[in-house]
Amino acid sequence: MRYFCSLLLLGLLLGCKPSQSPQISSHLLLNEAKLRLEISPAHIPVETALSLKLMSENVQSVSARMVSVSMNMGTVPLRFEPKGDNWQADFMLGACSEPNMVWQLELEVLYTNGEQERIVKQLHSSW
Repeated sequence: MRYFCSLLLLGLLLGCKPSQSPQISSHLLLNEAKLRLEISPAHIPVETALSLKLMSENVQSVSARMVSVSMNMGTVPLRFEPKGDNWQADFMLGACSEPNMVWQLELEVLYTNGEQERIVKQLHSSW
Protein backbone atom coordinates (compact mmCIF):
# COMPACT_ATOMS: atom_id res chain seq x y z
CA MET A 1 0.00 0.00 0.00
CA ARG A 2 2.81 2.41 0.86
CA TYR A 3 4.48 1.70 -2.49
CA PHE A 4 1.20 2.36 -4.34
CA CYS A 5 0.67 5.70 -2.53
CA SER A 6 4.23 6.78 -3.33
CA LEU A 7 3.72 5.98 -7.03
CA LEU A 8 0.41 7.82 -7.06
CA LEU A 9 1.96 10.90 -5.45
CA LEU A 10 4.88 10.81 -7.89
CA GLY A 11 2.47 10.56 -10.83
CA LEU A 12 0.50 13.56 -9.61
CA LEU A 13 3.64 15.64 -9.15
CA LEU A 14 4.97 14.79 -12.59
CA GLY A 15 1.63 15.52 -14.21
CA CYS A 16 1.48 19.02 -12.70
CA LYS A 17 4.75 20.42 -14.02
CA PRO A 18 4.59 23.34 -16.47
CA SER A 19 5.20 22.81 -20.15
CA GLN A 20 8.89 22.65 -21.09
CA SER A 21 8.86 25.08 -24.01
CA PRO A 22 6.44 27.99 -23.77
CA GLN A 23 5.66 29.54 -27.11
CA ILE A 24 7.11 33.02 -27.52
CA SER A 25 4.90 35.30 -29.53
CA SER A 26 5.70 38.68 -30.95
CA HIS A 27 3.69 41.89 -31.09
CA LEU A 28 3.62 44.01 -34.22
CA LEU A 29 4.40 47.61 -33.23
CA LEU A 30 4.56 49.15 -36.68
CA ASN A 31 3.75 47.94 -40.18
CA GLU A 32 4.35 50.57 -42.84
CA ALA A 33 5.36 50.45 -46.48
CA LYS A 34 9.04 51.03 -45.67
CA LEU A 35 9.47 49.16 -42.41
CA ARG A 36 8.03 46.69 -39.97
CA LEU A 37 8.80 46.63 -36.24
CA GLU A 38 7.95 43.89 -33.76
CA ILE A 39 8.77 43.02 -30.16
CA SER A 40 8.90 39.66 -28.45
CA PRO A 41 7.64 38.34 -26.16
CA ALA A 42 4.39 40.08 -26.99
CA HIS A 43 3.28 40.85 -23.43
CA ILE A 44 6.60 42.70 -22.71
CA PRO A 45 7.46 41.30 -19.28
CA VAL A 46 9.98 43.15 -17.10
CA GLU A 47 13.31 41.60 -16.07
CA THR A 48 13.08 39.22 -19.03
CA ALA A 49 15.08 39.14 -22.25
CA LEU A 50 13.21 41.17 -24.89
CA SER A 51 13.94 41.48 -28.58
CA LEU A 52 13.04 44.28 -30.99
CA LYS A 53 13.25 43.37 -34.67
CA LEU A 54 13.21 45.95 -37.45
CA MET A 55 12.56 44.66 -40.95
CA SER A 56 13.36 47.07 -43.78
CA GLU A 57 15.52 47.42 -46.85
CA ASN A 58 18.48 49.74 -47.42
CA VAL A 59 19.04 50.55 -43.75
CA GLN A 60 22.46 51.97 -42.93
CA SER A 61 22.08 52.32 -39.16
CA VAL A 62 19.50 52.22 -36.37
CA SER A 63 19.69 53.99 -33.02
CA ALA A 64 17.09 53.75 -30.29
CA ARG A 65 16.31 54.00 -26.62
CA MET A 66 13.47 53.19 -24.24
CA VAL A 67 12.48 55.99 -21.87
CA SER A 68 10.29 55.34 -18.84
CA VAL A 69 7.13 57.45 -18.84
CA SER A 70 5.01 56.38 -15.86
CA MET A 71 7.85 56.47 -13.30
CA ASN A 72 11.42 57.75 -13.20
CA MET A 73 13.19 54.56 -14.28
CA GLY A 74 15.67 56.29 -16.55
CA THR A 75 16.59 55.44 -20.13
CA VAL A 76 17.57 52.09 -21.63
CA PRO A 77 19.83 52.47 -24.67
CA LEU A 78 19.09 49.91 -27.40
CA ARG A 79 21.89 48.56 -29.56
CA PHE A 80 20.63 47.35 -32.92
CA GLU A 81 22.77 44.94 -34.89
CA PRO A 82 22.25 43.78 -38.49
CA LYS A 83 20.91 40.23 -38.82
CA GLY A 84 20.75 39.61 -42.57
CA ASP A 85 18.14 42.00 -44.01
CA ASN A 86 16.82 42.77 -40.52
CA TRP A 87 18.11 44.69 -37.51
CA GLN A 88 17.70 43.40 -33.97
CA ALA A 89 18.18 44.76 -30.43
CA ASP A 90 18.11 42.53 -27.35
CA PHE A 91 17.50 44.21 -23.98
CA MET A 92 15.70 44.07 -20.64
CA LEU A 93 13.39 46.49 -18.84
CA GLY A 94 13.59 46.94 -15.10
CA ALA A 95 10.80 46.33 -12.62
CA CYS A 96 9.50 48.76 -10.06
CA SER A 97 6.57 49.01 -7.63
CA GLU A 98 4.06 49.51 -10.47
CA PRO A 99 2.92 46.23 -12.09
CA ASN A 100 2.21 48.01 -15.40
CA MET A 101 4.73 50.49 -16.74
CA VAL A 102 4.57 52.82 -19.73
CA TRP A 103 7.76 53.13 -21.80
CA GLN A 104 8.43 55.24 -24.86
CA LEU A 105 10.45 53.81 -27.72
CA GLU A 106 12.42 56.47 -29.57
CA LEU A 107 13.83 55.01 -32.79
CA GLU A 108 15.86 56.64 -35.54
CA VAL A 109 16.55 54.88 -38.84
CA LEU A 110 19.14 56.10 -41.33
CA TYR A 111 18.73 54.72 -44.85
CA THR A 112 21.55 54.24 -47.35
CA ASN A 113 20.18 57.08 -49.52
CA GLY A 114 20.64 59.54 -46.60
CA GLU A 115 16.96 59.68 -45.68
CA GLN A 116 16.15 59.56 -41.95
CA GLU A 117 13.02 58.38 -40.19
CA ARG A 118 12.10 58.97 -36.54
CA ILE A 119 9.54 56.81 -34.79
CA VAL A 120 8.13 57.39 -31.29
CA LYS A 121 5.89 54.68 -29.88
CA GLN A 122 4.60 53.99 -26.35
CA LEU A 123 4.65 50.44 -24.95
CA HIS A 124 3.30 48.85 -21.78
CA SER A 125 5.38 46.39 -19.75
CA SER A 126 4.12 44.24 -16.90
CA TRP A 127 5.14 41.90 -14.12
